[in-house]
Amino acid sequence: RELRLQEELARTLLEPNVVHRFALAGRSGSYGTVALDMDAKRGAVVLKGMPSLPPGQVYRLWAQVGDQSVFCGDFRATDEGAVQAQFVVPVESYTAPIRELFVTVEPTGPPGVPTGPRVMESV
Repeated sequence: RELRLQEELARTLLEPNVVHRFALAGRSGSYGTVALDMDAKRGAVVLKGMPSLPPGQVYRLWAQVGDQSVFCGDFRATDEGAVQAQFVVPVESYTAPIRELFVTVEPTGPPGVPTGPRVMESV
């Protein structure tokens, strides 16, 4: 299972120069991994076991940097419960080391601060 995640992650991040990698786990058995390439300012996420959300809601990935939650990207799961995407890494917002990554369910629209329930966290 872990090998499949790593292979999908490598395909998603086309030229991996990965500096940071995080394993994620959810309370409902969901799992995944995130890779952040700080030099290229891009990241990739592969998640499995994510329930489809109703219209108007998205999964939102956050990085906990010091006492600040930094928005990383919005994602929707396929009907099979999979998320596979690239996103821009806001390196300039990382004023301290990343303590953790987490995923919340949020309403669509501009990101502010996380307000929805946490459904996954880095382990």
